[in-house]
Amino acid sequence: MVRKVSNKPKPFYSLTQAAKDSKFEDKTTYKKVVEEIFKVAGQKLIYKNRVSLAGLGMFYLTAYKSSKKLVDFGMTKKLGKTIYYTNFHSNRVRYKISWGKSIRIKYYLFKPYRFLNRELAKKIINDD
Repeated sequence: MVRKVSNKPKPFYSLTQAAKDSKFEDKTTYKKVVEEIFKVAGQKLIYKNRVSLAGLGMFYLTAYKSSKKLVDFGMTKKLGKTIYYTNFHSNRVRYKISWGKSIRIKYYLFKPYRFLNRELAKKIINDD
């Protein structure tokens, strides 16, 4: 189904919903297979810095320097004054996972799952 582009927020389409809508009989196996594919793709992305998924486009790591300071809310709450992250371990460079969409994809949003972000942080700290 093709939907017109609008400013309305798009509904979240989870893996559970995709499994329900799939034509496969065994929904739990379908969900496990898709999860495993994305786990392997995420690990490849972290250690090879880019991964291409057929039909979805290219995912890659982007390094950038920002003038904005990030607040460390945990330490700020403990000490009672504003504490900022320094990122000295990465020479004040931040990393993010970017998505180079293929032309056909207009209605999807990529949000890396928490485990992928944590793996990326471990790699950055251990490699530098």
